Amino acid sequence: MEHFKNIISKYIQLSPEVFEIVSTTVSFEILSRNTLILEQGKPNKHIYLLKKGVVRAFTVENNDITKNFWVEDEFFGDIMTYITGDKSGFSYEAIEDVELYKIDIHEFRLLFKSHHEVCNLGRMLVEEYIVKTQHNAVFHTNVCPITKYKIFLEQHKFLINRVKLKHIASYLQISAETLSRIRKKLYFD
Repeated sequence: MEHFKNIISKYIQLSPEVFEIVSTTVSFEILSRNTLILEQGKPNKHIYLLKKGVVRAFTVENNDITKNFWVEDEFFGDIMTYITGDKSGFSYEAIEDVELYKIDIHEFRLLFKSHHEVCNLGRMLVEEYIVKTQHNAVFHTNVCPITKYKIFLEQHKFLINRVKLKHIASYLQISAETLSRIRKKLYFD
């Protein structure tokens, strides 16, 4: 729980008493690679803090489309579920073996009424998620595939050896074949 406390303290300093109360909403899990953490269209009861590993969010309407990645020390979960209680709009999958903290949304949100620090923490987590989502929306707008891949390398180079190329291609909104050609061109130019 010390790791969880260290990550929380990057957002807000909770008193020991309040942290103890928050920790009652948290459990710890170890999941194997390819484990589906949350299925699209199902209710979600948790937000997560990734201690180890990589998770991706994806949709499965016509094709499997990767929407985002999360790595160590990042919070993730379905924001609409967190705010409205609706069913998840995405599926979340461990693409490496993962260790994560699960925060019970209902119990966590109940603490908002009695502990303003916890309410502020919840707000900060939502703000961080919105910024990441907005960044992705801008990233995918009017950017050519080669530029997208170069930006991806600049910002997420550490994922190249951890994530299947088909997931990276999907995230970049290009085909695996196009990504292969881009990589070949960049490598040989």
